[in-house]
Amino acid sequence: PNANEIENAQAYAERAEAAAALVSLKFESVAALLAWNLPLVVGKYISTQAEGYTYYVGATGSTNYHVTTAFGNRLRALPRASRWEPEMFAVNGSPGVTNMTAALQLALNTGRARINGVYRSMPLAVNTAVDVEFGGTITRHPSAATGSFIVFNADVLIDGRGKLDLNKENTTTGCHGIRVNAPALKVGIFNMTIRGAKAVSGWGDGISIGTGQGASSDIRVAGCTSEDNDGAGISGADIRNGDLFNNRCLRNGGNGIMLNNFDQTFTQKIRWTRVRHNLCSFNVRSGIGVGNYIEDNNISSGVRLYGFNNMEATDIVIEGNTCESNGVYGIAVAALGVSVLGNTVRRNGTEGTPHGGILSNSFRPDIHNNVSEFNIGFGIDAGGSNRPSICSNVIAFNNGTALSVECT
Repeated sequence: PNANEIENAQAYAERAEAAAALVSLKFESVAALLAWNLPLVVGKYISTQAEGYTYYVGATGSTNYHVTTAFGNRLRALPRASRWEPEMFAVNGSPGVTNMTAALQLALNTGRARINGVYRSMPLAVNTAVDVEFGGTITRHPSAATGSFIVFNADVLIDGRGKLDLNKENTTTGCHGIRVNAPALKVGIFNMTIRGAKAVSGWGDGISIGTGQGASSDIRVAGCTSEDNDGAGISGADIRNGDLFNNRCLRNGGNGIMLNNFDQTFTQKIRWTRVRHNLCSFNVRSGIGVGNYIEDNNISSGVRLYGFNNMEATDIVIEGNTCESNGVYGIAVAALGVSVLGNTVRRNGTEGTPHGGILSNSFRPDIHNNVSEFNIGFGIDAGGSNRPSICSNVIAFNNGTALSVECT
């Protein structure tokens, strides 16, 4: 061969060697991969050494991809231990400072996310069923618009001792922390800490279960801490087959737990629900509130119809809770067929108000085996109940009436 042919052969050999290396190319990190400015071989797998992530190289026109390199290669991230992580999709330059909204959204959209880092984010919305292993911290971006921070519009399972910081100290806009909407039926929120929701125009709840959960729903909120929110710690407007247990609702601006709505069509219900073994303390309003006392749910009427026949809340069990040092009542309930059993309510109420330990404006309530002590106002106020059963309670050292029974 002549000199030109030898030179060309050498160039071809070098190109072949480079192509072969790309077949099993390993990048130092996600940052190095995203900065790659040369073509990658379509159909091959790429990995990162630092994080251990793996990606599939898609075709130029592929729509099934998560990220692109600087050159424009389209990469689909493969799950690690059956889950996707935000760090697969972006580089978190300064944990808790860099805006990671897009990467968090991509991870949640996969349906099986693992969130273990420290992030800052704008609001997120998930429209498909999702299972989240949550061990990290997400802080709401100060410039986020008013609205719920993370919205789930389908079934959701969250577990893993994570934290949402809604950052009310550094923003002027209101929010709920976690909001669940229809058509979600299966909801599990476990072991989360939610703090700092800001109240603007009715917002401010830590966890809010919205409307549309039908009779076949299964709503569970357990092991969560909801604290320092401007609204309620945990709220629900339409919960069937609910179970709220082992939660801590502390120092919230509304109730610790509030299950209530004012739907005049009575299509939204609080039904077949247990509120048990929760700690609700130092909330501005009541520790636990279920239902309301307006029979037609019309709060706009000049003359409100108060009574105990509101069909909104039925078949409720409030059991084994501790409610201390709340501003209104320890427990306030207006329901049909409610059992208030084995709760401890102490030091509730505010000086100069007629509030206190337990309030029931209910039909056939069972108020048994509770301890109501040191409350400002009533120990147990069942004056708005019909046919109550009140027995085996300890009512002591309250500043007002021990037991009020003005019933039909």
